[in-house]
Amino acid sequence: MARHIKDGYQARSLLEAEPDRPVKIITLVRDPIERNISAGFARFRRKGELDELSRFVTDPVVTDQIWKRLDMSLPFHWLDVEFRDALGIDLYQVDVASAGYAQMEVGRVNALILHSTLPDEVKSMRLSHFMGRDCAVGRTGKDTNQEGDLQNIYRAFELTSPLTIADLSEAADSRFMQHFFAVDKDEYIFKWKTRLNLA
Repeated sequence: MARHIKDGYQARSLLEAEPDRPVKIITLVRDPIERNISAGFARFRRKGELDELSRFVTDPVVTDQIWKRLDMSLPFHWLDVEFRDALGIDLYQVDVASAGYAQMEVGRVNALILHSTLPDEVKSMRLSHFMGRDCAVGRTGKDTNQEGDLQNIYRAFELTSPLTIADLSEAADSRFMQHFFAVDKDEYIFKWKTRLNLA
């Protein structure tokens, strides 16, 4: 069983075992295009070591299979399924776009929602306030050389994505992007069109 599934079952069991206990939930919201590329790359990374990945990233047989198995619509309905339907919290009722974070409390559940792109110091401050104790966000022990190689492979991988300008337009117009990020459609399309080298 995948760890996230096992963790989900354990969390559900705890929630059901103590129905009156207050619950704090923290979630990040992320640009759905970026999230999908990242999710695809996470699957791609399981294909081997860095030298193997360098070869595989130029092989459409490998990359096409990853994109075909990826549910590109998941970010657009995940919050409805996992928060609204499962916990009774509709995060579309709170303004996140303005500050990049918000808090919402319904019944016993208190939820903190953060933009993934917030600076670490802002995330740390919001988390510390929410949890009532010091919480530091940041990365440590990073191998700079390996990180650089991996970033190059990531860049090559994202250029294999099957996304079209129509997909970018749909993402920009989506309820998710407009509510949580309030993007300017033209700027958003231009950013991703340029990044993905789309004609």
